[in-house]
Parts: sequence; C-alpha cells; structure tokens
Amino acid sequence: MQKQRKQGGVSYVRGEQYSASHHSRCLARDAALHGPLLEERGEFPIATIGPGFDNSGRGLKNRRLRDRRNGDTFREDFARAIKWDAPWLVIETINFFEEGTDIAETGEFGGLYLDIAHEYSAQFKLVSGGDRVLISESEGYPLADTGPIAVGRRVAGYVLERPMRHEYYDACANYGILIFTDATKDNELRDRVVAAYQPYLSGEKQPAVGHVDDNLFGIVPFEIHCQTGKREYLPLPMHQADDEWENPREDGLTPYTRWWLDDMYMVGSLQAHAYRSLHDRKYADRGAGFLLAYVDLLQQDNGLFHHRTAWPFFWVRGNGWAAAGMTEMLLALPEGHPKRPQLMGAYLKMMEGLVECQGEDGMWPQLLDYPYVRPESSGSGMFIFALATGVKEGWLSASPYTEAAERGWAALAEYVDEEGRVREVSAGITSETIKPYLCSRQAPVGDYHGQAGVLWAATAMVRLTD
Repeated sequence: MQKQRKQGGVSYVRGEQYSASHHSRCLARDAALHGPLLEERGEFPIATIGPGFDNSGRGLKNRRLRDRRNGDTFREDFARAIKWDAPWLVIETINFFEEGTDIAETGEFGGLYLDIAHEYSAQFKLVSGGDRVLISESEGYPLADTGPIAVGRRVAGYVLERPMRHEYYDACANYGILIFTDATKDNELRDRVVAAYQPYLSGEKQPAVGHVDDNLFGIVPFEIHCQTGKREYLPLPMHQADDEWENPREDGLTPYTRWWLDDMYMVGSLQAHAYRSLHDRKYADRGAGFLLAYVDLLQQDNGLFHHRTAWPFFWVRGNGWAAAGMTEMLLALPEGHPKRPQLMGAYLKMMEGLVECQGEDGMWPQLLDYPYVRPESSGSGMFIFALATGVKEGWLSASPYTEAAERGWAALAEYVDEEGRVREVSAGITSETIKPYLCSRQAPVGDYHGQAGVLWAATAMVRLTD
C-alpha cells in the first residue's frame, strides 16, 4: 500500500477499473450526512463513507449537520466499513467546503483528514490481502494499474498519436518511448517511433541546427541506432553533436553555453549519446567537461542547483535537467575517464539533496526549498529516473534511495490520466517575476515535458525491478 499525494483526497486502487457509469448505477449517496452506507444493488457491494456534513455555509434555511468531531466521525465511518465484506469503499467528498464534506488540507484542520484517509485505507486493504478498492470522489476515477509498464504504455500511446516534431520536448518524449521499449522489450512501440522518424531520415523534413534546444533532437536517431545497429541513423545526430563545438570558446566550452541549468541535459545528453554511438573520446571529454563547468558555477552546498547565477533559486525542472544530464553522462563515460570521479561526486551530492527535499507525498515541489508550493510532475519524473538508475547501476545504496524512487513513482503515477496525459507540469521560466510565476502557472495537461519525465521514470523503475 503506497501513500499518495495529499491534495484534495486520496485514490487507492487494486483490481479492475471503476467507471463513472458504474458509480452512478451502484453508489449509495449521502453517507457524509447520514453515516456509512452499504449498497448491494450492483455486481458486488460498495461501502460509502464521509467525513461529516454541515451546509450552514450555503445560507440555507434548513441547516443539516453531522458533526465531524475533529476527525472522529471519519475514523468511525472507516472502522465500520472495514468490518463489512465489501470489496469497494468510496469516500463521499468533492471537497465542497460549503457542505463540510471536504477532506482536503485546510487552514482549520491542516492535513488531519488526509492522514486519517491514508491510515485507514491501508487497514481496509490489508483486511482482504490487497484486493479491495478504495476511491475518493474528489480525485475522479482511479486507474486499475499504476505500475511503470502500464503507465508508460499509456503515456507513450498519447505521444505516438501525434506527429513527431523537431522540438526539444518532442525529442525528450520520443527518446523516453525508445528507452522504455528497450527496457520492456516492446518492439511494437519502438517501431512506431522509428516510423515517425522516417521523414527526417529521408530528408523530407529537416530539423533545425544551431541551438542547444534544436540539437537535442539528435538523441532520438542516436538511440534508434543503438537499438537497431543501423548506421544510416548516424549522420544527422553526428552533425548536431559536432555543431556544438565547431567554434569553441576560449575556455573550451561550446559557444552555445548560456549558463542555464537546462543546458546540462541539452548538451550533456547529446554528447553522451554521441560517445555511445560513435565511440570517439572527444564527445565524452566535451560533455563531461561541460557538465563540470556548470557544477562548479551552479551547484550549491545542499547539492541542488541554482537555475542561473542571476536566478538563485532551486527550480524543480531545472534541477531535473541537471540530474538527468549527469545520469546520462555517467551511463556513457568509461570507468577510467579522468572526469568521472568529479562528476560522480556532484551526482551523489545532488541525490542526497533530493532525498532531503522530497515531499511526504513522494513528489517534489516547484521550488525545491519551498515545500508549500504545488508539486511538479516533469522534474519529479527526472529525479526518479536519476535515483532509480543510480541504485540499479550500484552508484547509490539501496537505502534510502530505493525507497525514495519507489515513493516518487507511487505518487507520480497518480498524475497520469486514463488517456496517458500527465498533469501538474510547470509552464517553464519566461519571466523575471520568477517565484510567483512558477507557483501559479501550469502547462496544459499532456505537455511533453511531463510526458518525457514520466517515461524516463517508468523506464528506470522497470529496470530497477528486473
């Protein structure tokens, strides 16, 4: 039984999916007002409970009240429902504050009702060996399988329904599908990515070159080459990797150096993949040296990274780019490379810092040192990728890092809907009003930054359990 994110309710599920039509046919209503109810009209019994009821906030003449008693009502409802032989338990709440049925975190009660829900729902599961299903109306209808393979396939399916574009976030999502298919041996998904790439292989489409974001597209054909062994996929990404050092700066870095944290993945990952595919030491030297320059400038004593020197805060996805970029480079660098120990030290320092700032729900917040802002999916996925990969490769000890990765995945999977779309994704940084901007503005559901983060995380979790 995994603890889920504390916002607006809880969703636990084992067994079959629960549909809206099933809910409308079978669910007993008004448990929040009248107490626990057991409905047996459907195919199997459904127990319904609630935290209490008080509609005085609606200004109605006839007030209806069921005292919440500081959580005791909710506890007693749960305890009674646990004794019933019902495989389904529904918490009747849409977090309607005007009727007092809310279980969301509030200024009055804090996280009390969510804590109760987590505690008693675990007992509800254990009574029947984990085969019972609990849902909360406030979170919609949960999915039956939140394992990394099932979630990864849903997310991949959503991406593959859309044409491939040569944007960096498209590259990250499609690369995520490729590594996911490698981990799961799902050749059908891999072949769909390869088919989507064909216009670029034939020259019908030409990706842009000349910027770190544009050049990242090269990780897709590099990965196709690694999985298929076909060398016709190499010329385009090799050109993009070489373009970055065509006219190096005096310090040996690419002229595209911006000192933005994103660059640690954009440049580092491309050079790592170039080394893996082409076996030319210059790519390893370039990429590792580039990453260490950013480590020296932007990594702080707590292991986390400032986004820029001018923006001294710990943005979750910026740190996700750093974590994933170092992970990709460490996967590629040979053991005897002279820069490997220093890069490994920076990676280990960051992983320790990430465990320290992981939320109680398993997610990481938009600003890593400010836990009261909303959680963010893309960066959380990147951190899970880095943590789980580190444990698998033996860079990290099983404790506490396996638990951190597993808690992270259990929470992150709840942010993927039935269509495979990821929610709670940061819209990014385009404004000088940084903190208010990050804490309020979200990208649309299904944004590819989130799709990529979940696919990378799913891949690493599959590999971790191999």
